[in-house]
Amino acid sequence: MVVDTSRRAQKLTALKQILAIVLVVPITIILYRPIRYQLEEWGIPVWWVVAGLVVAYMLFRLYFHVRNVYFVYVSDQDLEGAIRFRFYPLKPLQQRLSTFDLPKQELYKYELKASKFNVRISLTVWQHRGTQIFKFPPISLSLLTRRERQALQALLDQYVRQRDA
Repeated sequence: MVVDTSRRAQKLTALKQILAIVLVVPITIILYRPIRYQLEEWGIPVWWVVAGLVVAYMLFRLYFHVRNVYFVYVSDQDLEGAIRFRFYPLKPLQQRLSTFDLPKQELYKYELKASKFNVRISLTVWQHRGTQIFKFPPISLSLLTRRERQALQALLDQYVRQRDA
């Protein structure tokens, strides 16, 4: 089974960039003198309009910052006998791809943790190798749909139960 959010991640990144451009164009038009004078004639301060547009864009960006949205790719089909996890945050200047391959028989346990109102959902995976247990860094699953999270949970349950048997 494969869980892949690449298409949704690309759409979200493109949307953020398009909205940044859409923000700059109205501000440029508003600052053009005839339009600025017309707005002032109507009693609308130009700087309020500009500030309103900037605040709306910042709130949009803050929403995704709070959700901690990640690109996520999980597959048990890429490597024979292993589960591959790939992820990176969808934040500007922080797109460092992280990958780890976990042998299926070494999956010790996993934990899905949700914040208040399910805004942030993260997955933490533990590996049992020999006599030691290793904890991997949490992966944000905020971009996954409920169905994809349930499928991922079923996949991980399958390998945790196989190890226990």
